[in-house]
Amino acid sequence: GDGKRGELGVVIEAVGVGTPAHHAGLCVGDVVLSVNGVLCRSAQQAFGLLEDGPRLELCLEAAPYNQEFVSALVHRPEGMPAGELVAAELAKLAPVKRRAEVFCARHRELLEAAVAANTTFVASIRSASEGALRAKQSFLRGLGQAVAMHEALSAEVAQGASFFRAVGERIASLRARASGLAAERHDIVCVLRAGGDGAGRPILRQPAAPA
Repeated sequence: GDGKRGELGVVIEAVGVGTPAHHAGLCVGDVVLSVNGVLCRSAQQAFGLLEDGPRLELCLEAAPYNQEFVSALVHRPEGMPAGELVAAELAKLAPVKRRAEVFCARHRELLEAAVAANTTFVASIRSASEGALRAKQSFLRGLGQAVAMHEALSAEVAQGASFFRAVGERIASLRARASGLAAERHDIVCVLRAGGDGAGRPILRQPAAPA
């Protein structure tokens, strides 16, 4: 049969039907460790050792398999189809198949749940981001309105302050004018009480125009 190099020995990858290897009972997966006492380290070396002489002594590491099944298959009664033995052997694996199907179904459910959870998480993150953006925009709009109101109020306060300054100045002017008129009135009263302008006539003055 064909072989490939392993860490120690050569692994048999194929066994031709009717070949000496097949009649000797070699199986795919067996490892040829030595031929006639010589360790095998490559397929090329193994082929060379197998061609050295008619008598071969092989040291093998058998591949893991069900020996009872292989024995029953090899020593089955003549005329008995191998398919029946294979079907019976496969029937023994039915429970394992069912457990594998359950495992795969459960794995599929968990995978679908994980995908759904991830989708929900991404959607919630996106929704939270959109909500935060809307809240920020609303806050900025409110802040802009508050600033505009503050500026308008400041302008009104400035106008009111200017108005009250003008009113205060006007009141001060009127008070000064009233004080001047009171002084003039006092002078006139004094002159009249003294007998006029010295010739017996009262002193008359043109009243000042109101400011």
